[in-house]
Amino acid sequence: MAGGTCHVGRLAVAPDLQGRGIGSRLVAALEDRYADEVVRFELFTGPRSEPNARLYRRLGYVDMPTPEGRHPLVYLEKRVSG
Repeated sequence: MAGGTCHVGRLAVAPDLQGRGIGSRLVAALEDRYADEVVRFELFTGPRSEPNARLYRRLGYVDMPTPEGRHPLVYLEKRVSG
């Protein structure tokens, strides 16, 4: 948490359990927990992790530019409505 942003760290689902909606439920639980405290959520994934990026986009996250001085990762954000 910093300046109205919830920075999501490592969110992982074991490979043999992927595709069961666990990742979606983890993100939903995180958003439910902090939605009243922040104006946005921000996360990143590796540039070769397209399935992860696709999941986040499906959950309403949008691509954002790589912050200056950061590694070339895929950064995404989701604004809290309200």
